[in-house]
Amino acid sequence: MINHTQSFLYANNKPPAKSFYDQMMTNKQKETEEKQRKDEEIKRQQLLEEDLEVCIFYAYSQIG
Repeated sequence: MINHTQSFLYANNKPPAKSFYDQMMTNKQKETEEKQRKDEEIKRQQLLEEDLEVCIFYAYSQIG
């Protein structure tokens, strides 16, 4: 039983690839990049909506 436990721990007890600090900084960087991406997407969506409003206004002004 001890051999089985040692074998299991040897196979599954791997140290983390990075330190806790490095992991924290990597996560923070990913969160920052994701927030920037979302902010840019929101801005693009707003610009598209504004363009659509201008097109609709122009179309109505041509009709009437």
